[in-house]
Amino acid sequence: GYIFAVTGESMEFRKLRLSDREPYERLKENLPDITGWEYSFDVLWIWDVRESVEVCCGADFMYLMSVSRGEKVFYPPLVADPADTGRAVDELAAYARENGFPFRMFGINKALLPYIDTEKYAAEADRDSFDYIYSAEALMTLTGKKYHSKRNYITRFKAQYSYEFRAYVPADLAAIEALYDRWTTESDHETLRLERSAILRALKFCEALGLKIYVLEVGKELIAFSVTALDARGVAHGIFEKGDTRYEGVYQMINWLTAGACFAGYSVVNREEDMGIPGLRKSKLSYYPEL
Repeated sequence: GYIFAVTGESMEFRKLRLSDREPYERLKENLPDITGWEYSFDVLWIWDVRESVEVCCGADFMYLMSVSRGEKVFYPPLVADPADTGRAVDELAAYARENGFPFRMFGINKALLPYIDTEKYAAEADRDSFDYIYSAEALMTLTGKKYHSKRNYITRFKAQYSYEFRAYVPADLAAIEALYDRWTTESDHETLRLERSAILRALKFCEALGLKIYVLEVGKELIAFSVTALDARGVAHGIFEKGDTRYEGVYQMINWLTAGACFAGYSVVNREEDMGIPGLRKSKLSYYPEL
C-alpha cells in the first residue's frame, strides 16, 4: 500500500463507524477553525445514508473519503498538529493518483489554507456549498430593525394558535415522516429522498450523537420539527428545520423557539448550505448570516 510520510503506516480505508466519533472529536480540537459542517462528525454521520464515508485513522490522524456526484472526494484531514495539514493533503493526493481518480477535497477553510501549497493545488469557491454562519445571539433575540418582519410573524403566530414546543420522543416518528412527506409536495430539489433518509438517521441516532430535536404542535398536530447538533468551541449546527406552511409563521416560530432552547452559551450557528436552491437561499439570507 501507499506509505505515509506522516505516520509511516499503510493507507487503508474502511467504512465510518459510530465509534470513530470520539477520536474524531479529539483530533478536531487541534483545528484552528471548526465552523464548517465538514468538521462535524454528527453532520457527516447523519448524511452518510448510503454508507459511502470511509475513514483511515491512526493515533494522531484521521482521513475521511466519500463519494459525491459519482466521484470520490476527501474531507479536510484531521491531524494532531495543524502544521502537518499540508503533508496530509499531499498524501491523499498521492493516494488518489495511485488509485486512478482525480484528487478533490471539500471544505478546506481559510484557516487551513496557509498550511497547504496553493501553487500545487487550485482552491476554488463553490457558492452552492457555502455554509451560512449566524450569530447565535442574533437568532435567539431577533433584535433590531432587520428582524422586524420575523418578530411580526412570531407575534401573529402566538396570537392565532395555541401551540406546544417540546423535545422529540420516539412516538413522534410517524408524525414527522408524514410532515416531511407533505412538505415535499412544495419542493422539487433532487436531494429529497436523501434528505428524508438523513432525517430518519438523525432520529435513530439522536441519543448516541447527543442531538437536540424539538417538535412544534398546534392542537394535536405536529406542524414543525428541528434537528440541532451542539459542537465543540461554541459552534452549533442547525441540520434540519421543516414546517407545515399552512400555518403562517411556522418557520419563523420553529427557528426562534429552537434558538432559545439550544443556542445559549454558543457563539455561532451553522445552518449549512443552500445547494443552489433559490427559495432556500432567499430564506437563509433573510436571517442575515455573518459569513
